[in-house]
Amino acid sequence: MAATTDRVVAVGGSAGGVQAIEALLTALPRTAPGMVIVQHMPERFTAALAARLNSLCAMKVKQAADGDCVADGRVLIAPGGRHMADWLQQQVLAKSARPP
Repeated sequence: MAATTDRVVAVGGSAGGVQAIEALLTALPRTAPGMVIVQHMPERFTAALAARLNSLCAMKVKQAADGDCVADGRVLIAPGGRHMADWLQQQVLAKSARPP
């Protein structure tokens, strides 16, 4: 399991967002801060988008799922029709509850 990070980049996209997200991610190194992305599209398309971006990018890209953590070099794409805010809040609360 990857260690979580205190640095998170959040990106939101709608019409034209796929091309902008691809341009952003393909320009980043494998060591870039962890990212969460919300792209306005149905879930079956966000899974395909994550797989496609994963094949093009140095960072690991996947559709977010329960148990995933934000980590350097990892991009999590929200499943279509879902929001990342609650998921991110759970990650922050879980991390803050751990002893230092």
